[in-house]
Amino acid sequence: CKELFDDKTILRLSKLLKHNSLDNQTKIYCCEIINNYLEHTFSKGLNNEELKNCKDIIENTGTSNELKTEVLRSILLTAEKAKDLPEQIVNSLVNNIDSLDEKTANFVVITLGKICEKTPVINLDKLSSKLLDDQVVVDERGDITFEQRSKDNLASPSISSIVSKTFVESLQKGGKITEKGFDHLVSALDSNDKQTRILSAKALSI
Repeated sequence: CKELFDDKTILRLSKLLKHNSLDNQTKIYCCEIINNYLEHTFSKGLNNEELKNCKDIIENTGTSNELKTEVLRSILLTAEKAKDLPEQIVNSLVNNIDSLDEKTANFVVITLGKICEKTPVINLDKLSSKLLDDQVVVDERGDITFEQRSKDNLASPSISSIVSKTFVESLQKGGKITEKGFDHLVSALDSNDKQTRILSAKALSI
């Protein structure tokens, strides 16, 4: 893969995402190639220009959910490597989460959980309903799925625990909640997930 692709190739592929002449399926193929490259340890993640191209895809109402999911995989892989994302990318993910389907929104949650220690989420209310989502994140060698808790995935983190962690980290760094976010935190105290209960209580004490 390293011999076939380099940073310049990935930049060219990301620019194809902006072409209106290409359909969603072709853009999905481009993303899959990019993600295959990003999964290797030698890759550094997407640069700011490539991330902006991904952001534009997410904000485009004509983009299919499948393409948005693949684009979010690219952003997630970058977040895992850099442990950070530009503020405009974080804000875009948060502001658009309500327009995404459940699977794609869950990818946003995972991504924000990777970077919240460095880049806080300011508008936490946008995420607060996910405090009530007890689905778990099952990661099988990069293949991420979302399942109900069972004896087979006891070690997997829940969506609600990732969000509650994001609340704690962000509230400590200037994140804001209104009554809506507060009410969801209170409701999360009754979560089936122990980590969610602990972190929600901590968030309420900040």
